[in-house]
This record gives sequence, C-alpha cells and structure tokens, in this order.
Amino acid sequence: MTRPQGILRPDVLAMTCYPVPDYRLPANLAAQLGERLVDVALNRYPEPRPTALIEKIKRVMQVPAACELLLGNGSDELISMMSMACTKPGAAVVAPVPGFVMYAMSAKFAGLEFIGVPLNVDFTLDVDALIAAIKTHNPALVYLAYPNNPTGTLYDDADIECVIAAAPNSLVVIDEAYQLFAQ
Repeated sequence: MTRPQGILRPDVLAMTCYPVPDYRLPANLAAQLGERLVDVALNRYPEPRPTALIEKIKRVMQVPAACELLLGNGSDELISMMSMACTKPGAAVVAPVPGFVMYAMSAKFAGLEFIGVPLNVDFTLDVDALIAAIKTHNPALVYLAYPNNPTGTLYDDADIECVIAAAPNSLVVIDEAYQLFAQ
C-alpha cells in the first residue's frame, strides 16, 4: 500500500483545516424546511447553469449587463474554482492578511504562490503595500473580503477602487460572504 506521503505534495500534507462551528437550525425553521423538501426530488444533479435563477439574481442584485455570475456551493468552492482556473506557471494570488484562510489554502492546493499583505494595525487596508504587491507580483487573483474575515473591517470605498485600478491584469474578487453581518 502506498502511503499518502509518497503521492501527495508535502506542502498539502502539512496543511490543517480551519474550524467550522456546529450549527443547528431552530426547530420551527427545520420543520418548515422539512415540509417543503418532502416534494423535492433530491436525487437529481442541479442544473449546470440555472439560467432563470441567474437572471433573477442579476435583476434583483442589479448586476450590470456586461457582468456574469458564477454560482457554487459556498465560497470555498468558488475560491477553489477560481484558483484552479488561474493556475499557470508563476501565477500568484494577493490578499490582505489576516484574511479568509481559504484564499491561501486554495492557492497552495492549486500550486499558486500566495502573497499575504499585512493590514494596518487598525485592520484597515495598507493600500500602498497592497498596490506594491500587485505591481511586483502581477497576480492572477486579488481577494478583498468585504467585510473582512476574520476582522469584520469594512474597507474604505476609495481604497477598494485604488486596488482595483492598480490591478488591470488581475481578477479582483470582492468577497461579500459576510455582508449580512455588516452594518
């Protein structure tokens, strides 16, 4: 039997997962969900490109016509998909740190270099350092979590715009997974 150490990359074997808290639905919500799910065919694959849903999301969220949506099973899957799609020799990912751990993990899994740019002591973006990292590394991906995870910081709009303007050859991802927790 071959041991994983002989097959898997050492950097992947050295990684650890991040903790996900156990969460249970309130009883009344679980009952309502159960009533609805009883009539759903759960043994089916989802539509690969659910056009009606995408069009409704674009309409409700006022997504500009020139923009597209990518749907996935949570942000981890989307981050992984983007990392895999951008993998090529010398490609890099830039993101503020501390930040969402999956940016670095997915980059490493995909063989991308991860460049973490420290936040200022008050957890705001160090815009100059972030732009310098973008100019130095010409990353395929730049992540900005808004609000940031784990700090909860809402970055200044002008700072975000400066970062986007500094990355014309990068896919800049504004990750709003925790937007519901923002004020």
